Amino acid sequence: MISILEKKNKIIIFLFFTLPLIYILGVALVEIFFFILLINFILQQKNFNFFSDKKYFFLIIFSIYISINHLIQFDKYDVNYFEYSLLFHIRYPLMSILVVYYLKLIERKNHHINYIILFLIFLGLIFIDSFYQIINGKNLLGYKLLHSRVSSFFGDELVLGSFLITLLPIKIWFVFFFKEKLEKYFSIIIFYLISCSSIIIFLSGGRTSFALLLIFLLMLFIFLNKYKKLLSITYAFIFLSIVGFSQIDETKSLVYRVFVKPFHQVTNNIYTNTKIKSLKEEKRQLKDNLRVFSEDHHNHYKLALHLFKNEPVFGQGPKGFRFYCRSVNYEYKEELGICSTHPHNYLMQIISELGVVGLLFYLLALSYVVINLVKCIKSKDNKKNKELLVISSCMILISFFPFFPSGNYFNNWISIINYYFIGFYLYSNINYYKE
Repeated sequence: MISILEKKNKIIIFLFFTLPLIYILGVALVEIFFFILLINFILQQKNFNFFSDKKYFFLIIFSIYISINHLIQFDKYDVNYFEYSLLFHIRYPLMSILVVYYLKLIERKNHHINYIILFLIFLGLIFIDSFYQIINGKNLLGYKLLHSRVSSFFGDELVLGSFLITLLPIKIWFVFFFKEKLEKYFSIIIFYLISCSSIIIFLSGGRTSFALLLIFLLMLFIFLNKYKKLLSITYAFIFLSIVGFSQIDETKSLVYRVFVKPFHQVTNNIYTNTKIKSLKEEKRQLKDNLRVFSEDHHNHYKLALHLFKNEPVFGQGPKGFRFYCRSVNYEYKEELGICSTHPHNYLMQIISELGVVGLLFYLLALSYVVINLVKCIKSKDNKKNKELLVISSCMILISFFPFFPSGNYFNNWISIINYYFIGFYLYSNINYYKE
């Protein structure tokens, strides 16, 4: 009986560790893993006393607000837009709570270090496959290189960069979690994880992913003083590698895409399409043509603000941006902005779909993370969980960064991984203040 229970626990822990990795095989498998973990977690609970914790309670109240908001506003445009999944949004906060539960289980067992090896092998396969795709024009499975951007096993989907910037903080967190067990291999593993992930993110051509990577690496350098020498060597290697890869004909266009094109998009191509004759004219052109990230992004945000002004308190309802656009058949109106399935920015999506109420939840949560991060950095203690809290705080800040383009907040994969991150933060936060 004990052996059966142990086998079941091993399977559950395997699902927990591999949940973010399995996205490479499809989001449906991620949802199946999530469902199994959630059911197992609920069955293990006897009194559900975690609801008394203020942090858990905050997440649950926010989730209930989302569900009620949708229930009240779903028929604003068309009754066919009702989505039952939004009524069960509470499953995502439960994801955060179950992460804490499984991490405590892993901490007690303390023999799951083999999963670090799994992470390293997984990353190594992607690195080899990406390099092969750059050199040969197609990867090991025959997927072709698209617009000089590496996609590896994702094929036609150019999401490799966003996938890796999602995985990198989790992998680093786990390395620090098992630091005592890794001993002399710790520095080598950190060097390997950061350098390989960073190079592949650059080769993927994902500009937002690369920008978030730079912010994440900068935060690690600033906040992890003990490891500045290791990080300096790693960053120098990354820089030299990117310079080297930039000399390959197949990747030269990536330099333009990642470093130059964003400038032209923000300035609406005034430096390429027009001849500026004077400084005064340049200032006038910039004032008239300055854009937030790009013409499309700028107009998505313009429409989001328009929708917010119409319903400032509660917003248009979850996924209301998409529902509005469907109701007008995605018709383009210059004075209102450009339609899409979502505004491509968490901040814009929250204010347009959840209103001021949703914005308060968002700002309170980010403020809590920032304040506790500052307290943690200023403290001179040497608690075991200090580094875990710093890394998980950085993880949250880049995941919910308000000033860069982002995916759809209510997308299943994004919701699962966001609340997966939150679980790591909650575990680190609870353990840090408990010591």
